[in-house]
Amino acid sequence: MVTFHVPTNTTAEDRLVFKIPERAVLVAGSRHGIVAPQTATQLVEHLSQAGFGLLIGCAPGIDSLFRSAVSQNETARETSIIACAF
Repeated sequence: MVTFHVPTNTTAEDRLVFKIPERAVLVAGSRHGIVAPQTATQLVEHLSQAGFGLLIGCAPGIDSLFRSAVSQNETARETSIIACAF
């Protein structure tokens, strides 16, 4: 089990807690939704450090934030895939 915490933008005590069975990650985006860029960056950092690659869409919104975070992380760049559905 991989467990990590990512703070949210609301309060210092408010955070996302992820408990992920090894090698079982799915991150779903939203064409019109958005998360703080630092949230995407922290998720990418933690997941890549734990040995996970990411499959990211090519849509705007959350997908674009994760693509940006992956582009800034050497490990994630080597283990992630951008997938587009038309």
